[in-house]
Amino acid sequence: MFDIGLVPCTATKNPQGVTPLTLYKGGPFSLMVRHARQRCKRIVIMSAKYGLLEENARVQYYDTFIGDLDAGARQELMVRVRSQLKDMQGQTALSYLWKPYYSVLQIANVWDIPVATPYMGLPSLVLYKVLSNEIKDPNPTRRRLVVE
Repeated sequence: MFDIGLVPCTATKNPQGVTPLTLYKGGPFSLMVRHARQRCKRIVIMSAKYGLLEENARVQYYDTFIGDLDAGARQELMVRVRSQLKDMQGQTALSYLWKPYYSVLQIANVWDIPVATPYMGLPSLVLYKVLSNEIKDPNPTRRRLVVE
């Protein structure tokens, strides 16, 4: 079991949401959270605005896409994530992050937190099918989870 499941935020949001689990909407987000609950002790959501969020963190609605961040905003996000990662030293993580999020994490991870990336690069529909099947059959020996 991993200490942390790293789940990306979503573009689809509930304007009345006050925590990451009530703010972010959509099938892929819900699926990643359900999958991470089976394999991780806790879930942390990576937000383009807030950086790393615990499930019960207080948030406000925003409309920021990580791909639209200019160099300065991207640098600010990376610095925020680097600071937040310091508190996660000595833990292992399972990443569900899309490439733009993972690239920020990779640069910020000066603490060398081991991160498994078995789902990196899978097309959305393939990822959805893989995670759905693994939720139905949570035997972790079916898929080799390699930690970088």
